[in-house]
Amino acid sequence: MSTPPPRDERLERIVERIYAVPGVVDVRAWLWDEKLYVGVRASQQSAPETLLRQVQTVAQGLAEEGEQVEVGFLAND
Repeated sequence: MSTPPPRDERLERIVERIYAVPGVVDVRAWLWDEKLYVGVRASQQSAPETLLRQVQTVAQGLAEEGEQVEVGFLAND
């Protein structure tokens, strides 16, 4: 039996805020080496470039001082 990873309340808050961006249907977020990585899946009705700009804006607002932000699309499974 494996132990689940500890909850990261900050990442949960980031994911919740990104889900609120219109057109986002899935979100993953990681913190690694002073970078915040956010991957999203978009609804078919959304404009990809506009969606990424909106997600970037939200993610930048949630980043800590000095933290870089990388935003992109998640690969299809």
